[in-house]
Amino acid sequence: MAASPSTSIRLSRLALLLAAVIAPLATIALPLVGWLSGEPLDVPIRAGDPEPLPGSLARANAGTSLEWDGGAVATIADPSAQERLIALLPEALIGIVVALAALQLLRVIDQISCGAAFAPATVRVLRRVALLIVAAALVIPLVQAFASAKMTFAAVANDVPGWSSTFPLAWFGAAALVGAIAEAFAQGVRMRHDVEGLV
Repeated sequence: MAASPSTSIRLSRLALLLAAVIAPLATIALPLVGWLSGEPLDVPIRAGDPEPLPGSLARANAGTSLEWDGGAVATIADPSAQERLIALLPEALIGIVVALAALQLLRVIDQISCGAAFAPATVRVLRRVALLIVAAALVIPLVQAFASAKMTFAAVANDVPGWSSTFPLAWFGAAALVGAIAEAFAQGVRMRHDVEGLV
């Protein structure tokens, strides 16, 4: 049985509220608790280029090859405040972006629940969310690469591959989707104005 519109709106509002609260807690508050309690800092690093995995670790079946992807986890027993901040920054940015987007989308839900979905304010909010996602997709990978390079330098004594970044295509796809929805709402606003002008 399909949920009624009011139920759908309530569920959407609850999901967005949870995202706005949980994202900063998971990406900022929990690491800060670990910092204050003096826990060691575990950070993923790029410790080398892909190479065949030793047979002593795992033997491949016939017709299969195994490679180590160069990734490792470094545990820094007594990290400095700077190292903790650098390790925290990329995830904190993701949490902030998720929270901001959720709070903005809550405004859209409020507009819909008030019967004013096709309003200029709704279009502006959706466009802001799309721009926020695009900005995050451009900035966060660079911050992640910088943090990874700094943490690798702090954890590894010898030279290792330099930093690189990969821009998440899914984020750009999400931004394009939200932007398309914004344009659909903008068309709805124009049609509403046209109808009101005829009455």
